[in-house]
Amino acid sequence: MSPVTVFFCAGEASGDRLAAGLVHALAAIHPDWHLTGIGSRRMQAAGMELLLDITHTSAVGISEALLKLVPALTAIRRAKRLLRRLRPEIFVAVDCQGINLILAKTARACGGSVIYYIPPQNYLWNDVRRGREIVRRSDLMINLFRAGHDFYSRLGARSVLSGHPLAGHADTRDKIAPDTAGPEILLAAGVRSSERRRFIPLLAAAARRILEVHPAARFTTPAANPGHAAFLQAGFAREGIQIAPGESGPLFRRADAAIVKSGTMALEAALAGCPYSVFYRISRFSWFIMARVWGVSKKLTHVSLPNILAGKELAREFLQGAATPRALADETLSLLDDPDYRKTRLDLIAGALPSPAGDSAWNIAARAVSRFVDEHTTIAPSPVSDRPETVPQKPTEPDALRIPVVCGVLTTDDGLIYAFQRGPGVSHAGRWEFPGGRIETGESAEEALKRELQEELQCSPEIDEALPVVDSETIRLVPFRCRMLPGEVFKLGEHSAVRLDSGEALSSLDWLPADREILRHIIRTDSSRADHRI
Repeated sequence: MSPVTVFFCAGEASGDRLAAGLVHALAAIHPDWHLTGIGSRRMQAAGMELLLDITHTSAVGISEALLKLVPALTAIRRAKRLLRRLRPEIFVAVDCQGINLILAKTARACGGSVIYYIPPQNYLWNDVRRGREIVRRSDLMINLFRAGHDFYSRLGARSVLSGHPLAGHADTRDKIAPDTAGPEILLAAGVRSSERRRFIPLLAAAARRILEVHPAARFTTPAANPGHAAFLQAGFAREGIQIAPGESGPLFRRADAAIVKSGTMALEAALAGCPYSVFYRISRFSWFIMARVWGVSKKLTHVSLPNILAGKELAREFLQGAATPRALADETLSLLDDPDYRKTRLDLIAGALPSPAGDSAWNIAARAVSRFVDEHTTIAPSPVSDRPETVPQKPTEPDALRIPVVCGVLTTDDGLIYAFQRGPGVSHAGRWEFPGGRIETGESAEEALKRELQEELQCSPEIDEALPVVDSETIRLVPFRCRMLPGEVFKLGEHSAVRLDSGEALSSLDWLPADREILRHIIRTDSSRADHRI
């Protein structure tokens, strides 16, 4: 049997590190699986075939997102084409709900299952409506934090709590007394190009103010890749700030203090036990809409993830106009020079850290994916042991194990039938089938068929009659006979060929088993009707 195809989508640079760890762990368990998708060079190095890098299209804020709209839409169209061509058994969405909720729908339409690794943080402001939508689009969730796991489980999600891969590294014992002769300070401007342009001047000015008090202070900034490093080098050249490529975790554990933009870096600082401050700025327009119209400021007491998860201020937050060089420098000097204040912050961080998980968090996530595939495909069982952290046991009802799928038997007025050949690069490539796809939650079979035929073939035939349902070990196929309207044409997308002929003539083709059963029924029925007319 052909190997399982797992399609990853990490739409933001902040999620690629965690996704790369999952790719590496999954490749170790299943070296024969085809791991492919959208992400970054980091994920490619971990063992994934990189088809498209869309991390440059991410943005925070409304006006900021509008500037990225055209490249984002282009990337989504390309990603949809890739999914339709490959038709992966598993689609792994990594954070970034903007693009992943769209692509999850396409993946399901192609017959795949959706696993959401690091689901969106809607649980932070109890966004039940959006949370239910995410649950509806997901077959399995893998959460890093208990809060997310509990939230989505209450909404009916099948969820696994993996823990955070970076948890358990923090040790604040050596952070109590900084090197006052020459403290090391980490500056994190972010990885998005728009963030770097805004934040590098802010951090450079803060560094100059700190140097007025600590002339021997050393500054370091992490660089995710060579392009990122070159950008930082140009922006920080005047201050002599050291550019450190590679993983940022060791930098945080070594630093005496840090100034980080809100996001993943703030979480890394907390997990590393490094005293830090958080800042962020977006356009005034975006801030007005988010604060005044959407009421985000009323729903959230804090904006950085460590503070939200802890329910307290582990680190001070400086937002919008409050994010000034003076404010950031003064807070950093307090963390360095005020022993009591420094110890208070370190104690808060140490007391709020999640339970240690270490790198095993990626292994837990990989085993959850593996077990899910075992339950929903006919491949041989995976070499994974039972673990309490993994996916619960599958239901015993046979129908609960079958994925609901719909297909359309397209016919002409004179009774000829269209057969479609699966294109290269997908499972069961070269075999023949009737077009269709997965029935989404809340859809009727007829609604799903109309949507699928429009997406796959760009046509809208008349649905004439329902045909007998065909059950296999993995799917429940609901077929319909459809009649092509006069003058209507279709366009081939993920299919490589089409054939129009009688049912008897088409029976010699290499059909998928369930589709062959449908064809046999049509041949028998049409033959019986012809005999009756005679």
